[in-house]
Amino acid sequence: MQLPLRLAWLLLLAPIAGADMLALKDGRFLDGLPMERTDKGVTVQYKNGSIEIPKELIADYFPTDETGEFVPRTEEEREKFEKGRVLWKGRWIAKSYRDKLVKKELEKRRKRIKQRKERSLWRNRAIVKTRWFEFHHTLPDEVFEELQELFEVYFKTFCKEWGVRPSSKFGKATVNIYHNQEYYLQVSGSPSGAVGYYSPSDRDLHFFFDRQRKRFTVDVMFHETNHMITHMISPRVRYPRWLGEGMAEYYGASRWDPETRTMSTGHLQSARLAVLQDQIDDGKMQKLEEMIRAPSINATQYAWAWSLCHFLMTNEKYKKRFRRYFLAIGKSSSIKKKSFSGTIRGVSGEEQIKALKKYLKIRKLEELEKDWHAYVTKTLTRREDLDWEGAGWMMMLQGERKKARQFFKKAIEAGSQSAFVYEDYALLQYEDRGNIDIPLKYLDMALKLDPLRPRAWALMARCKFTRGEKKEAERLFALARELDPEDTVIWYWEEKLKQADRKRQGAG
Repeated sequence: MQLPLRLAWLLLLAPIAGADMLALKDGRFLDGLPMERTDKGVTVQYKNGSIEIPKELIADYFPTDETGEFVPRTEEEREKFEKGRVLWKGRWIAKSYRDKLVKKELEKRRKRIKQRKERSLWRNRAIVKTRWFEFHHTLPDEVFEELQELFEVYFKTFCKEWGVRPSSKFGKATVNIYHNQEYYLQVSGSPSGAVGYYSPSDRDLHFFFDRQRKRFTVDVMFHETNHMITHMISPRVRYPRWLGEGMAEYYGASRWDPETRTMSTGHLQSARLAVLQDQIDDGKMQKLEEMIRAPSINATQYAWAWSLCHFLMTNEKYKKRFRRYFLAIGKSSSIKKKSFSGTIRGVSGEEQIKALKKYLKIRKLEELEKDWHAYVTKTLTRREDLDWEGAGWMMMLQGERKKARQFFKKAIEAGSQSAFVYEDYALLQYEDRGNIDIPLKYLDMALKLDPLRPRAWALMARCKFTRGEKKEAERLFALARELDPEDTVIWYWEEKLKQADRKRQGAG
C-alpha cells in the first residue's frame, strides 16, 4: 500500500505548525501532518480523526517546530541544517530542491488521481495496440506500462519455449485490465468465482489489478496468458481442465528478474501447498482418474492439478515425456478428438488416460498416482512455509467463502501478524450479516497491527453504517479516503451503501 503524501503546507507554499515527519520500517513515509510522540508511539492527526502508529512500526520520527521546519536533534544534523539542507525522505538535500521535488510530486499525484477517476468508467478506458495485442485498461499509465512490459516478455518467452508461432490469421488478442475486482466483476462478464479468464472464442483475456497485492495480479496475468498460449498451440482443441489449469498454475508462479532479464519457472505456490496440506490432514487424497475425467474442477482441485503438473514438469523420469504429451493433446492426430462446441473439439477422459500411459510409458494409471501422491506428501507439503493466509485469500477470491474462513481462522490461530488476514476475515464475517460486533472485533485487531490500512477503516465504516451509525460511518469513510484517495474500492463501497440507503428512504 502506497500512502499519499500529506504536504498541504507546500501546496500553499506555507508550513503548518507541528507538521512532523514519520518514517515507517516498511518504507512508508508520512509528513505534512500534525503529530505527537506518545508512550505507545506517534499519534498522527488527520482531518477526520487521529491514528496512533505503534512504535513497533516506526523507523524514525522527525519533529518540526512551529514554523514547520525540521528540528535538528544532533550536532551533525544541526550543522547540515545551518548550511541550508533539510531532511527529506531520509536524505539531506537543499531546501529549495526539496520544495521543487514536492511540487512536482504533488502535481503528479493530482494528475494521477484525476486520471484514475476519469478512467474508472469503461467508456473512458485507454486503448494501446501492439504487434500481437490490443490492450484495453482503466489503470494509471505508469501501472499499465509496468504490467504491459511483464506481459510482453512472458508471452515471448513462453512462445519460444513451447514452439508457438503466432499467426496473423489468429488476429490480435484483446487484453482487458480492470482497476479493481469489483469493476472487473461488473464489466467483464466473468464466470462465477474466476479472478481472471481467457475466452478462446473471441480471444479476449480479462483480469484486474489489485493495488494491495501486486504479486497476485502478476500471477493471475501469467496464469491467464498461459491459457492464451495454450490456445495458440491448437486453436480448435479445448485442453482438459486439469491439464490446462494445472499448467497455467505452474507457469503462473513464474518470476521475472529485471537485472538478469530472465524468466524462471517451477516456483512453489505456498498457498496451494496449504490447500493440499488441509486435504491431507482430513485424510483426502485426490484420485488421479477422477480428476482426469472431471469436466470441470473446483478451487481445491486447482491445487491438486498444480501439484501433478509440478511433479511431471520437474521429475527427471517424466518431464520430457510429459512435455511431449502436453503438445500432443493439441497437435497429434493420433489422439482422438470429439466435438465439444461448434468447431471446437475436446479429448475424452478415456483418450487422455490412454495417451498419458503411452507418452509417460506407464502400464497402469495407479503407478503414476502412487508416485504423485508420494511427491505431494513427502516433498511438497513437508515444508514450514505453508501459506494459510494466501490459501484463505485464494479461496475467498474463487467464491469458496466457507473454506476461506477456515483457512483465515487457521492463520489467526497460528498467530498471524498480517493485518490483511484479520481484515479479510472481518469482511467475510460482515458479509454473513450476523453480529456486527464480530467483524468489528477483527477489524480492531487488523488496525492494531497496521493502523494505516484504508480498507480496514472503510470496512469499519460499512459496519457502523449497517448498525445505523451513519454520521460515524461518514467520518470513517472520509478518513479512509484521506489515507488513500486513489483506492476506487473505497469509493465503490461508500456509493453502494448510499445508493441502498436512498432506495430504502424512497421506498419508505
